[in-house]
Amino acid sequence: MKQGENNIVYGSVLRTISEYNLISENEHIVIGLSGGADSLCLFDILCRLSDSMNLKLYPVHINHGLREEACEDEKFCTKLCADKNIECRVYGFDCEEYAREKNISTEEAGRILRYTAFAEVFDEIAEGGTPREKIKIAVAQNADDRAETVLFRIMRGTGTDGLVGIKHMRCDEQGRQIIRPLLDTYKSDINEYCELQGLNPQIDKTNFEEIYNRNRIRLSLIPLIEEKYNPEFKKALNRLALSAEEDRLFLENLACDELEKITKNFSKEANKIILSGVDISELDPSIRRRVIAQALKKIGMIADMGFAHYKACDDIISSTLPSVSVNLPNGYVICKEYEDIALLKADTSAADAYLERISVRNRSVDNPSTKNDSVQLLLLDADKLKAEYGENALASIKVRKRRPGDIMAFPFGHKKLQNLFVDRKIPKFDRDRIIILAIGSEVLGYFLVDENSSASVETKYTQVSDVLRLDDDTKTYISVELTVSV
Repeated sequence: MKQGENNIVYGSVLRTISEYNLISENEHIVIGLSGGADSLCLFDILCRLSDSMNLKLYPVHINHGLREEACEDEKFCTKLCADKNIECRVYGFDCEEYAREKNISTEEAGRILRYTAFAEVFDEIAEGGTPREKIKIAVAQNADDRAETVLFRIMRGTGTDGLVGIKHMRCDEQGRQIIRPLLDTYKSDINEYCELQGLNPQIDKTNFEEIYNRNRIRLSLIPLIEEKYNPEFKKALNRLALSAEEDRLFLENLACDELEKITKNFSKEANKIILSGVDISELDPSIRRRVIAQALKKIGMIADMGFAHYKACDDIISSTLPSVSVNLPNGYVICKEYEDIALLKADTSAADAYLERISVRNRSVDNPSTKNDSVQLLLLDADKLKAEYGENALASIKVRKRRPGDIMAFPFGHKKLQNLFVDRKIPKFDRDRIIILAIGSEVLGYFLVDENSSASVETKYTQVSDVLRLDDDTKTYISVELTVSV
């Protein structure tokens, strides 16, 4: 057994890795390496594990440009890695400038820039051919950090999920896995490990200055509570976090079961899920909000929502209006459309992509065949089209999305397209995805393409102007066709 592998910290970290399945054999680990005690401890333990688990390590050092000692930290980390024959990737940022540009604190700016660098290295590894699920980003947050986070959130009025504090593993918005192997290990034990292993961590003096709320909680509030009320306060906060995590997992599983029961339609390709408005309104508020969270996760939303967003969702679900919507973070939307509640990504780019693949062709009933790579979506009588719009009508046809003032012809006159959509109860979230065939403002027909795979193309809401429908006398027709993969 190598020196240090019988240490209490080493064993604690191994148990955490095993219990939460943080690292498996043959994985690539991006490591945040600041030079402080926490990151040195993490780096040292992962180096010890790298041989037995065949791990490939990618230490990343960030020079935030905030401290005079920053260059010394950078030199220390690069030498440490060089001594182990491991490349240290170094990134330099002007955190103060970035904070001014984004109107955020330098603390938050540093966090954003750190994870930006980690993500860049992660993506480089993935671009080299490594499966993304075999790459992890390891950061050195510990049990003290989790205790501080829980207390900080309590002071801000968190919900019960916020009591979890820091998770052992999470994914960012692009699905990159971020792991925290030291999360069950306390700072005092980490410092002792560094001393026993002769690691000589760099000291960040700003950690001992009460310049951030986090620092004030760590340096003043927690020591006061430990002295006056509970000497094991940090352990109590960590127990609270673990208990909250157990409850969260149970309620999430319950919410997933309820989501399956009330889902009416789900399309991963369209980033859309439709739920029964009646069923979701009857759920207990706690479960209902978790159902909404799971539904958003299912269609690709990873970022957490705040209390105000969930309250807005509740207002939509309970609204007496037939059609109402509200925007959610990251471009997502919740809509009430008659009896349905829809959650979707507010993105019409799929319809734009279909527009580029649609062609309008003149075909004969005697020779109706299309190419193998095309699917017919809409048919119009060619002779009726000429009679209504002239001999050059085919050349005047435009394939587009709806516009204000669009109308459609019927035997009794014209009707506004907007009113037609309302009469047909076409949801608002689908109206901007519908593809229109028009001459000027007169709509000849419309449809919504719902392509689930290259081998399956379906349409919804299809309608052709009554004056252009095919009948027994049709000899030639206009075919609207979509090119598909073969």
